[in-house]
Amino acid sequence: MLNRLTFGPRPGDVERVRKISVEKWMDEQLHPDRIGENPDLQARLQPLESIRLDTSELTRKYPPPQLVVAYATGRIAMPEDPETRALIERLSARYKQRIEKKTRNGDAQFAVIDAA
Repeated sequence: MLNRLTFGPRPGDVERVRKISVEKWMDEQLHPDRIGENPDLQARLQPLESIRLDTSELTRKYPPPQLVVAYATGRIAMPEDPETRALIERLSARYKQRIEKKTRNGDAQFAVIDAA
């Protein structure tokens, strides 16, 4: 059953299904909201700030690469917020170094910077 209904049993899965019964296991799979949170997992996830951020905060603190490229190439103006501006300047500098390195290595197709 585990081979057909999952990507294959993980260590301990067969014993767990035998212990709780196939019916109970199937019920858990169909209603994952009924499965209790693992306290060990919660403790390990606690330091990860990013999982508690909403989309706008996530984008501000961890801008997508396309946005960094747009800032680095001057297509959009730098943000006003000093903290965000410092982050973008650091990421833009890293992007420009990467492009410069690729240019030196002859990877011209990746080295195009639209300065317009």
